[in-house]
Amino acid sequence: MTDVASTAFSVLSPGTDIDPQFLFRWTTTDWFVDALGPYQRGAQPPAVLDADVRAQPIPVPPPETQRRIVARIDELFGELDDGEAALARAQADLEVYRKSLLKAAVTGELTADWRAANPPTETGEQLLQRILTERRKRWEAEPRNKGSKKYKEPTPPEIEGVPDLPSGWTWASSEMLAGPGKGEIVIGPFGSDLKVADYRTEGTPLVFVRHIRSADFTGARTHFISPEKSVALKAHVALPGDILVTKMGDPPGDAAIYPLDAPGAVITADCIRWRSSNAMNAAYCVYWINSQSGRAWIRNNTKGVAQQKISLEIFRSIPVPVPPRLEQMQIVSEARAQWARAADLMDQLAESTAASSSMRQSILAAAFRGNLVQ
Repeated sequence: MTDVASTAFSVLSPGTDIDPQFLFRWTTTDWFVDALGPYQRGAQPPAVLDADVRAQPIPVPPPETQRRIVARIDELFGELDDGEAALARAQADLEVYRKSLLKAAVTGELTADWRAANPPTETGEQLLQRILTERRKRWEAEPRNKGSKKYKEPTPPEIEGVPDLPSGWTWASSEMLAGPGKGEIVIGPFGSDLKVADYRTEGTPLVFVRHIRSADFTGARTHFISPEKSVALKAHVALPGDILVTKMGDPPGDAAIYPLDAPGAVITADCIRWRSSNAMNAAYCVYWINSQSGRAWIRNNTKGVAQQKISLEIFRSIPVPVPPRLEQMQIVSEARAQWARAADLMDQLAESTAASSSMRQSILAAAFRGNLVQ
């Protein structure tokens, strides 16, 4: 059976004195690829003509030398393959470790010894009651709420199937841990409220799902809106310290803190902004949402077929484990330290992987200079 190549391929058929693997290895060198650069045409994607590919010079040693070069390349590449496989396993182990770290952080395992040595002066239940009392006081202090308006109790947490908590912890919903107004938990503007035509090259930055997913709010921004438009969308503004969550995605529910040194921004339609009580540690809340338990709850409460999403109503009832305030701070401190060590290891593994890729080109360069075999 003969395979047929599409027009996206250039087929090189080696002659009787050319080892096919030798020819293949030559086409993977930076020399060959760079030599074709000036001949590229078009942009989506760029392409070269068959004639230009076939016109490129190829160093041709005797057939026996070709076979020895290929054998030596295969041997060295095999060693690199083994090393890269070990690096991939180490990276996978680190990802598992990160998930385990989040689980330990939000189940109390991470601070079990600290908790035993530091009995709380205020339990999680007492902290929650303090937050709820302050929440109601803030609502009552609003002039617009005077008179006939009745205070609406926040949505309770949906705690079916959630894990057990350590002594001194309690469950609350995201709404219970937010301010009294509807504006404390909001989604971004949608429909005609924010259109592509409103985008500018400078002004108030926009936050998209990709920013939350990567927790990168400081990179190059490409979409802004005018100051006038941002005033019109002030209900959707993210301020430093706010918790931002992806409303849609695969899966939805990635969370990050909007940086303390970032300018005010406007979230877009697929984002949720949660402005939690100052008595709660925002980083701890993000750990919970990003943990396996938090993700499992969101996954089990999403809707949609083509694209999964979590509604604002459902998000208001997401259960959040509430440790004592000081323990939250200890959790965040310990988790950050261990996370930083894991991040350093991940960076080292990435550098090693890049070095392995560079080494492959060094081997090919030596091979086609005639320095790999005698």
